[in-house]
Amino acid sequence: MSNDRATSADDRTVHIEQYTGRILADVRFAEYSVYAQGMVGRFAAPPMPSELPL
Repeated sequence: MSNDRATSADDRTVHIEQYTGRILADVRFAEYSVYAQGMVGRFAAPPMPSELPL
């Protein structure tokens, strides 16, 4: 499942078994590791020089 939330703190990952519909994992942002939180964008990296306006 995927959804763009207003804030990263609302992010959530849900894994569902495709045949039974059973929820295998339901992980919320607060349960993410520091590295995963960084990937979600909570700690955004500065833009690369090539992304800066001229």
